[in-house]
Amino acid sequence: MVFAVTLIGQNAGSGGVKETPFVPEEIPSVESLYSIMSLMSGSLATESVKQGITLTVDGKNTGIYDYYINDGGTPSFDSSTWYTTDSGQHSIVVFKADTTLPTVNISPGNNKYSCMIFCNGNLNLNGCTINMNARYSGAHNNLSDALRITSGFVTSDSNAAQNGGNTGSINAWGGNRKGTSLGGAGGVFCGGQGAGWDKGLSRGEYHDNGRYESYRIGKGGRGAGSVFIIATGNISGAATINCNGENGQYLGLGSASGSGYGAGGGGGAIFMFCGGSDTSTGTRSVSGGSGGGQTGSYGPSGFSYGGAAGGKTGKTTSYSGQSFP
Repeated sequence: MVFAVTLIGQNAGSGGVKETPFVPEEIPSVESLYSIMSLMSGSLATESVKQGITLTVDGKNTGIYDYYINDGGTPSFDSSTWYTTDSGQHSIVVFKADTTLPTVNISPGNNKYSCMIFCNGNLNLNGCTINMNARYSGAHNNLSDALRITSGFVTSDSNAAQNGGNTGSINAWGGNRKGTSLGGAGGVFCGGQGAGWDKGLSRGEYHDNGRYESYRIGKGGRGAGSVFIIATGNISGAATINCNGENGQYLGLGSASGSGYGAGGGGGAIFMFCGGSDTSTGTRSVSGGSGGGQTGSYGPSGFSYGGAAGGKTGKTTSYSGQSFP
């Protein structure tokens, strides 16, 4: 899902506010994602990334974040300066003034669910690359569709990340089980993981494991992460932003004939807000991962399985007339 918003004639600068260090423990809850990033932009810059806390946005637990506050201008990129290596978290990068991003890959590590970039001024993407492919597995928390980005805008299913694919039907050993395994639900931060089939405790108890990783038959692809870009001024320049789900995988089952793949992971979401105009260009990719389309069987046992579906890809949507507080 690619999501773009133009915010007309707004300026959320922090002029006149004394700058002090940002203290996460003092701000455990905010009205919107914009609110927390705006507060960071009015704080002292950090020399490197800092660990935040579990953040509540509009009453919803969004998980743990890390943050890096930069003065802006023409910053250089170093992964260990911008991002932590902790798993299962969101990364927030804040620029306090007009900024031209470096023309490099500025993606966080594969353990991050979302990448949020905020600029208190004009933001030039300048040919950068942000990859948030294959980030989410069903063992972790994924927020539902609705989250307040600004005071006047709340996301919905039409612009959130999408669901992982379902497996095909399965007929277990001796024909005593049939069914499909459902892919994980997408949300604001991540696409859902594709479904897979799990071996179970014995050959007679093959079962679906919902959205978690499976083995012996097929593993569902991971859902994509999401990207949030907010600038109080204009957004310009080119960028390649990829939020693609992972393909389902085939992990083998004895002498199985055919290919029993897991389902594909759901595509992520891209959200872009600005207070002026958005003239940015470049690739925006939010595809769902592919699933296995073949069927297979296992020897004389009567075991068989159907093909798995691909992850879902969202729509490309744009809005205008939104405003910052």
